[in-house]
Amino acid sequence: MAIKVLGPETAAKLAAGEVVERPSSVVRELVDNALDAGAQTVSVLITNGGMDLIKVVDDGAGMDRADLRTCAERHATSKIEGIEDLSRISSLGFRGEALHSIAAVGRLRIRSRQIEQPGCEVEFDGLRLARETASGCPEGTQVEIRNLFHNTPVRLKFLKSPTAEAARVEQLMRRYVLGRPDVAFRLHVDGREGVRSPGTGDPLDAIAAVYGWRVAESLLKVDAAEAAGEVNGYLSPPSLTRSNRSDMHVYVNGRWVQSRPLLFALQEAYSSLLMVGRFPLCVLHLHVPPDHVDVNVHPAKSDVRFADERGVASLVGRTARNTLLRNSRADDAAATPLDITQFAFRPAAPMETASADLLRASQEHPNGSLDVAHVDSTTDAHEGRLPPLRIVGQLACTYIIAEGPHGMCLVDQHAAHERVLLERLQDGRGAAEESQALLEPVVVPLSPVQAERAEEWVRELASLGFAVETFGDQSLLLRSVPAGVPAERAPEILCALEEGLEGLGSAEERRRAMLATLACHSAIRAGQLLDTTEMRRLIQDLERTRVPTACAHGRPTLLEISRLDLEREFGRRGSR
Repeated sequence: MAIKVLGPETAAKLAAGEVVERPSSVVRELVDNALDAGAQTVSVLITNGGMDLIKVVDDGAGMDRADLRTCAERHATSKIEGIEDLSRISSLGFRGEALHSIAAVGRLRIRSRQIEQPGCEVEFDGLRLARETASGCPEGTQVEIRNLFHNTPVRLKFLKSPTAEAARVEQLMRRYVLGRPDVAFRLHVDGREGVRSPGTGDPLDAIAAVYGWRVAESLLKVDAAEAAGEVNGYLSPPSLTRSNRSDMHVYVNGRWVQSRPLLFALQEAYSSLLMVGRFPLCVLHLHVPPDHVDVNVHPAKSDVRFADERGVASLVGRTARNTLLRNSRADDAAATPLDITQFAFRPAAPMETASADLLRASQEHPNGSLDVAHVDSTTDAHEGRLPPLRIVGQLACTYIIAEGPHGMCLVDQHAAHERVLLERLQDGRGAAEESQALLEPVVVPLSPVQAERAEEWVRELASLGFAVETFGDQSLLLRSVPAGVPAERAPEILCALEEGLEGLGSAEERRRAMLATLACHSAIRAGQLLDTTEMRRLIQDLERTRVPTACAHGRPTLLEISRLDLEREFGRRGSR
């Protein structure tokens, strides 16, 4: 086989594949350039997922006529001058391949004007400068790419639907919002506004623009500096989690990265604080000297290599862990002193016993009190089941206090109800025929990814007992919910159901995840006051389940404090 040197056009298209994989790759390169130019406002507009049009407008420094002529040449860049600069890169872009690669696979037009200078417009036909004219554009730069991959049709075959590609762009823009709170970002997708940030410079304003103020105000502030570097930002408390790592945002010197050592260090910081399969939400900024990090290890610039990887990972992990522990101690210190009025405590009469076995054992004892030894033979028949329980009261509107054959039991009312609802759903109870109609239909907005699979989504929801139908292109109309599901939580539950499906492929996996999520979000919540009848009914329902000791996500439903432990704590030395 003879070896040949490829022509410049073929070589350029091949090289473009490393930089321009899809529309979001184009947006990333152009926004990086805008930020490097000092822009304070960046607007992005895409149509048909970015395949018909991508337009990025910024108010940065702009380019003069000479720069516009050469900006699309291969390796043309203003970020570095020589090989020695690669050891101290501080800009987002530096490779000098972006505009050249984009011009190779799309129709590129650029307008730009520097302050107090005339504007200019250039248009490229492939890699050839086709037109150059004066322009009355505002200060800054406007870049348009039309018909992306029109001359590389094989690339189009590997793209997702326009809706899915638009969703990738939205996700990318949210990362910019979180990484640069000092810049105002706008994204318009097919005429609708997808992303908007205020650009105030306050990180919480940026976080609220992406996740809402309820989430932003619940986050924990992180701020630490050591020899290895400086880290600041925000972490979620253990009570706020996600089903995957997509909301773990780490920035190194302003660049969003997917660094395995840093993400692993963050997960380890939450070790023993989160359930398996749950992940924190975080926005962390790591600052290290530019010559201590190599950003030139991947064409997409999303990975980096540290000179002191262990030290940097240790700084991130230790800072996160200390923040979580400090917050926990602060919560303990701020807690109100123990006060009996905080508890819904109701002494239980014999008729309030949840288990007939325990009631019978209590009645058969000579003095009418519970004798642990007398009930032991009764619990043998309950191997692997709940012990018989007598309701005593409720603690902090969250835990049911009960007396068991071996001591005191605390039942997590939410976890217990979650288990009851899960098994009802698994058994088909709560299906469509048992749905409850809403007084008024509820409109539920959909993300672009959700909208893409709306018809499949409607079928899956119908199998759970939701009566829904598509309503326009970006929403659903909810008419009824499964029996037992609180109607006021329906929109919240639908969003939680969709989030829990991310990354799951098989129909069986998806159904299991949906049932667990539906049970969790429909269950009695912590902080909800229950009367004795409600507590007794919940314990009775829990006794009938197949796995009464764990909720749908594996958390325990109850804890037991033995009589022996109680006697020891009260100085009775374990004697009866």
